Amino acid sequence: MIVVVKRIDYKKLAIKVGSILALIILFGAYYIHMSGVYSEFENKNDNKAQAIDTSIIDKQEQKTKEIENIIYEEALIATNLIGNDNLKDIKILDDRLLIVAIPSTDIEPIMIRYGVLALVQNTKNDIKIAIDLASIVQSRYVEDDETN
Repeated sequence: MIVVVKRIDYKKLAIKVGSILALIILFGAYYIHMSGVYSEFENKNDNKAQAIDTSIIDKQEQKTKEIENIIYEEALIATNLIGNDNLKDIKILDDRLLIVAIPSTDIEPIMIRYGVLALVQNTKNDIKIAIDLASIVQSRYVEDDETN
């Protein structure tokens, strides 16, 4: 019978421990490096997202201002066509401009200007005119296709 006694080879043990430590250090360095890269990437994306959000909000505000100006101009045109002395009331409900005028008002200029977009109701006490603003805004508002 042969009995073999193994001795601990400290050289091989040191190499194994050193290689395991080197792997742990490399993985740690890689983790630290990549976490820094991704944090910079997230900050850049956050800044870009905020810039895009503010530009979208600015465009929407500009669009609403332009539409408000179109509606205001149409209201001015309609009141000038009827005459300020003949008006009783003017309001905007939903997508219609409602004008209430005295019964002796000449509505021919309104009918010429707006045609089928203006609905007229004559009563004893007044004349009610409803002008479709949605069609007017749609025809007058030009949206930039370059930004979309």
